[in-house]
Amino acid sequence: MEKSITSAQIDALREVMTIGAGNAATALSSLLKRRVDLSVPSVRLRNISDFTEIFGGAESAISAVYMRLSEGISGAMMMTFDYETVLSLADILSGRAPGSSSSCDEVGISSIKETMSIISGSYLIAISKIVNFQVMQSVPEYASDMAGALSDVILAEFCRDVDDILVVDTEFSIKGEKLQTYFLFMPDAESFKNIMVALGVDGAI
Repeated sequence: MEKSITSAQIDALREVMTIGAGNAATALSSLLKRRVDLSVPSVRLRNISDFTEIFGGAESAISAVYMRLSEGISGAMMMTFDYETVLSLADILSGRAPGSSSSCDEVGISSIKETMSIISGSYLIAISKIVNFQVMQSVPEYASDMAGALSDVILAEFCRDVDDILVVDTEFSIKGEKLQTYFLFMPDAESFKNIMVALGVDGAI
């Protein structure tokens, strides 16, 4: 279930993520040589135990690009989407019409990892600048499976000290094609507290 969080805290977090989305749109537009729009319709906080419920349950099929965080912030972050979005994004990145592909090859997955790394990196830069932490992200990894299976692997490996997940609904438009993904920011408990202190909205969460 969603955790209790003050309006000041959620507003501060949404502001950071909106800045990150703007930076990501600029970076992707430059890379792809076409207009890319990103928006953040909502930001909410969930307990780590609710991981699979974010996607509709343990048996829901999802695809994810995920990275470990280190240095100023420990934890992990993920960009998640359904497989249809993976196919559409791979088509767009390769110059094909969305819906052309029925499967995603290694080239498509590599392109998606690069694109998601740019988006997540832009969010991370926005966080780093505002809270004055230098944060490093690992090389992105890709997985496609049921939410329960990904939870067993990713949370066990990257999120042992994580209590909360910041769920950022992210919508982006490329060449008129609208795609939706979730950005999951999962700092460990100490890192999350330090972020809120740096934002000037520290308090019980």
